[in-house]
Amino acid sequence: MPSGTKLNKASLAALQASRRAYSSRAAWRVASGLTAAFGLLAVMLLIGVFFIAKLSFFPLLMASIIAAAPLVFAALAFRKSKQTQSLIQSSLDRAWLESTKQLAAHQGPIQAETLMQAYGIDADQASSLLVRLGANEEVVTQITDDGQLALSVHPPFRVAVPDVQKEPEQVEVLADSQQESANKASW
Repeated sequence: MPSGTKLNKASLAALQASRRAYSSRAAWRVASGLTAAFGLLAVMLLIGVFFIAKLSFFPLLMASIIAAAPLVFAALAFRKSKQTQSLIQSSLDRAWLESTKQLAAHQGPIQAETLMQAYGIDADQASSLLVRLGANEEVVTQITDDGQLALSVHPPFRVAVPDVQKEPEQVEVLADSQQESANKASW
């Protein structure tokens, strides 16, 4: 960001959501690792007991199910940690989008060079960021004359509310003229 520019609330909220998802992923991975280690220890102990005690089928089956339970939980915890990766990526993309929208509001259409200077990233990262952000519906992509990708942000939609003090006929005429303008703009 240019010096003196602060992140807006939407960018900060997206970064905080990404941080929470990152912490959640780390917690699930630690839980997965510890539970897997405990499950492997239980399986090794079961194998040792099997060789020493010569158990019949039913007690061996029950002990195997009990020993496998931590391994199943470890697999589920690891899967949960993988699922949070998409949440992390979407939160980071939202933070980049909000920050880039703020930058576009100050500087107009943004190209890779603008992102490189503003964020201190290299050309590949800037190009990748432009492409990812270009897929967002809030962004307008343009190709410049020299073939570079440029992004700008849709202006916020505004709704005209008729003045209450006007006569009803004037309000209808105003609505009709706005509708005609909108129809002409859509062609």
